[in-house]
Amino acid sequence: MHIHFQHHDNYRFPHFHAHTDEPAKHEEELHKYVHPERIPLKTLFIGMTYGLVGSSVFVVLVAATSQTP
Repeated sequence: MHIHFQHHDNYRFPHFHAHTDEPAKHEEELHKYVHPERIPLKTLFIGMTYGLVGSSVFVVLVAATSQTP
C-alpha cells in the first residue's frame, strides 16, 4: 500500500492504493486517466436513488419517534 497526491481541477487530494501485480518500481503511467466530459446518466440516476432512499429512511425514523397529540 502506498500514497501519492493527485491534482484535479486545482484541487490536491491523497490517493491511497496498492498494486499486487505491479513491479517493485512504481509506474506513474498506471495512474493516468481521463475524466469523462459529462456525468453518465446511469451514475446520476443511481446517486439520486441512493439520496432519495437515505432521505426517506431519515423521515421514517423521525416519524416513528414523534408522538402524536
